[in-house]
This record gives sequence, structure tokens and C-alpha cells, in this order.
Amino acid sequence: MHGSAMNEKHCLADSLYLREAGYSVLVLGFYYWKGMSKKMRAIPVEYVERAVSELKKNGYEKIGIHGISSGAAYALLCASLIPDISLVLSILPSETIRD
Repeated sequence: MHGSAMNEKHCLADSLYLREAGYSVLVLGFYYWKGMSKKMRAIPVEYVERAVSELKKNGYEKIGIHGISSGAAYALLCASLIPDISLVLSILPSETIRD
């Protein structure tokens, strides 16, 4: 998950290094994407819980979460509340989240 200024195209491009390293990647748009909230406080953790549940149903045993900027703060929050997330890569958690 990326910060508020990243659209789907940029998120997919930025996940290339993980895909090239052999990881399976699920890119989640969580903020400012079409149909998503423009307020951070309105993005429920259940959104990631559903993604984790689907990954587990499809045979994934080790699940990590990666976020940049406001996505990093959201990744930390989700990992603290969802025990099935066993790895966090939080890059530059935003310190200016206003919402």
C-alpha cells in the first residue's frame, strides 16, 4: 500500500522489485483510489482482514504487509491488529496524517 499520492499504475510499478524477487504480491488501493475514502480515519482494518483471509484460503501461509508514507502507518496499524500478518515493511510512516 502506498501513500495518498500514488495511483494504481504507480503502485503496480513500485511492487515490481518484490515480484521479480519471487514474491506473490496483492496491491491494495486504500486511499484516494476510485471508490475509496479520502479520509484516513474512514478506512477500516477489516479491508486488510478480508485480503488476508482470501490469501489464506488460497494457500498462503506467510503473509507480510508493505506500505509507504501513509500506507506505512496503515500497514503498522493493520499488522498490530491482525495476527496472521507476520512481516511488516513500513517505509517512512507519515507523521503528518491529519485525518
